[in-house]
Amino acid sequence: MNFDFENIEARSFGVATRAREEVNFFNIQTDNDVLEELEEMAKTTREQMLEVDGVPIAYDPSEAYPAKQHLTIGLQEEPAGLFWDLHQAVDLNPGGREILDNPRTTFCYFARFIDANDRQLVAMRRSSTFKGAVTRQARGIPHRLMIWRNGLTLIEGNVFRLDPQFDLLIDNQEIRILHAAGFEQIGGLRALVQAAAIENVQYMQGQLPFVAGDFDDPEWRITIGIARKLAALRQVRLEGLTADSLRRQCAIKNVPFNERQDGTLEFEQADIGDLLDVLTRHIFVDELIPGEPEVYRAPSRRPR
Repeated sequence: MNFDFENIEARSFGVATRAREEVNFFNIQTDNDVLEELEEMAKTTREQMLEVDGVPIAYDPSEAYPAKQHLTIGLQEEPAGLFWDLHQAVDLNPGGREILDNPRTTFCYFARFIDANDRQLVAMRRSSTFKGAVTRQARGIPHRLMIWRNGLTLIEGNVFRLDPQFDLLIDNQEIRILHAAGFEQIGGLRALVQAAAIENVQYMQGQLPFVAGDFDDPEWRITIGIARKLAALRQVRLEGLTADSLRRQCAIKNVPFNERQDGTLEFEQADIGDLLDVLTRHIFVDELIPGEPEVYRAPSRRPR
């Protein structure tokens, strides 16, 4: 990353709130012990990224990633809007007790660091653990937290707990992601992927006029999984694909379809997910034993 983790000269802490789709960032006054802990969290996050994979994989909204995966996305790419806004923000509003006392609107916390070369690093983490504790209390479920102060003492009111590592790190060029789920939750990307699903269906139909199905049926429920696969169509090559080549691949990979008299390939709603897996290269066939092809669904399309 374009940042010197060993020569950090300035640190700050903040939270982000979201209410009625309006996002605001607040700087929270924090003592030096907390700032040092945040610095260690950022270093731990980077170390864990490198332990997973020394070279990050390009983030793909269609992928279902494991709990930890070293990913990257350009800071100026479309899904990075919220992260770009925070990274470029100069003067954040000061936040106090009134911000932390309303945890339902607080969806993430962050730390900002400046190194000896005046380069900035932003580290972000979703605050789901904090909100989860408050939700349990709101439902009437007893939830008491204690700390040691010359003996165990009950903590009254809301408690903000730091996590072992951040979900992502942002330098002046890219976002490095450790937890894809956190990245998507903070950025509100799942809602964006689903909202773009209809547009991506139209894109597929424009690229593949020989493919038919009940894509416009209002009863066709576009799940987040289907929406991800539709979004992935933008990342793969569809030009040059023909009805014959798709027919052959679907036959090899056991994806059912009906062929109309005009040569159009028609897919039932239940089979659209498998069709998308073929188009996005998530299904492959291994015929290690001659005459016995085995069909697999790949969790990732990362090339070797």
